[in-house]
Amino acid sequence: HEQYQARHLSVSVNAFAKLNIRDEALLAYMQHAILARPPAAFDVQAIANILNGFGKLQGDSVDPALVAHMSAAIARTPAKHFDPTSLASILNALIKIEHLDEEL
Repeated sequence: HEQYQARHLSVSVNAFAKLNIRDEALLAYMQHAILARPPAAFDVQAIANILNGFGKLQGDSVDPALVAHMSAAIARTPAKHFDPTSLASILNALIKIEHLDEEL
């Protein structure tokens, strides 16, 4: 149930990015909702959607707390769960926001 909510949030963020909706109050609300969920609630597609969506809309000014939360979600996800498309999408997003994490 928690994972479905995380997926819905990620799809919403991705849609805002595709439509280029840069409403800071809405993004702040979405970020708050994302941070309220544990990193375990996010699957690889949700992580990719969130990082790409915020990356497109905010570039390298994405809140470090959000990046840390998504990094925690990545770190706790077993490698076998990363398909090539999701992995490429996550790496692209991390480059987009200029985030380098040696531990990932």
